[in-house]
Amino acid sequence: MALKFARKPKTSIDPRRYPKGAARHFIAAGEYDAAIEVLTEITLDGLHPEVEEQLIDLRHEVFLAHGLPETAPLWPPTFDDIFVGVETIPEVNVKDLSVNAMRAGVLGHGALIVRGLFDEQHVARLQLNITKAFDAFDAAASGTPLSEVTPSYRPFTPSDPEQFNDIERGFIREGAGVLMADSPRGFRDWTAAVKENGLFDKIAEYFGERPALSLSKTTLRDVPADTNYGWHQDGAFLGKDIRSLNVWLALSDCGIDAPALDLVARRMEEIVPTGVDGAIFNWSVSETTVERFRHGAPIVRPVFAPGDAILFDQMNLHSTGVSPGMTKNRLAIESWFFAPSTYPMKETPFYL
Repeated sequence: MALKFARKPKTSIDPRRYPKGAARHFIAAGEYDAAIEVLTEITLDGLHPEVEEQLIDLRHEVFLAHGLPETAPLWPPTFDDIFVGVETIPEVNVKDLSVNAMRAGVLGHGALIVRGLFDEQHVARLQLNITKAFDAFDAAASGTPLSEVTPSYRPFTPSDPEQFNDIERGFIREGAGVLMADSPRGFRDWTAAVKENGLFDKIAEYFGERPALSLSKTTLRDVPADTNYGWHQDGAFLGKDIRSLNVWLALSDCGIDAPALDLVARRMEEIVPTGVDGAIFNWSVSETTVERFRHGAPIVRPVFAPGDAILFDQMNLHSTGVSPGMTKNRLAIESWFFAPSTYPMKETPFYL
């Protein structure tokens, strides 16, 4: 059963005739769900980039206003392991995707591949957003005024300005990424897609809480064939005792001619050592360490089509899957959802 969220309150201002006035009323009254709903409706015609920017700021402010829940659902949740005997990463078609399949895949086997999670219409829109966001970022870096590149790119300013800066943005761009929160149009379309295909409700039920999204870990990707790589677990940065779900969405064919992912096909229960045994970076895991901790589980490189996705959490041990001879870039979106009750606040939160 989908979780129930706050109902839209009554106001004497007609949102259909005076949407911005209604949104201001709802914000002043602390009725943030209603304000987000009204402002989102305004953006659908693509003619109000300033509202798309306002929505990102509001989603961040709303999370901070709500604060962390005082209690959390029991964890880990129970599930029926429908993938007993599967020795690689289990997969389902989107029509068979259930919360139980998500839990059995991620919590029981380390990950779950979902074929066709997003349809062709959503894929085309998200592909275009990535291309425009990268072009707009590069134009802004070369001196083009932000007024000429928004809503494809506008740097987001968190409540704590020290939490993120342009130097870090530059590192992310060098690593073939642009932050989703820095692309108001990309953020709008991603949020719409996640809700329209029912994924948002499934993630909420997976956690038992309305999910939040991370600024610093939700990224648009355009990865070249000659990219660097390193094995890692995100739990090494985030901690073991959080509740996360990464929706890694392929937006181009990858795994053969373009980089994909290499993953250890088992549920990891420990954070493995980083920066030892010849690891490339102090945050990465060496191949020697991978061999020691995979306990015979296979290393797999799934082949993805546009719209396919893989779900995993902070315990998954993985790397960019790249090989000599690859010739094409890979488009993807990496989006990290968290249960608010265990949210790692250094990963700037957004309310969805």
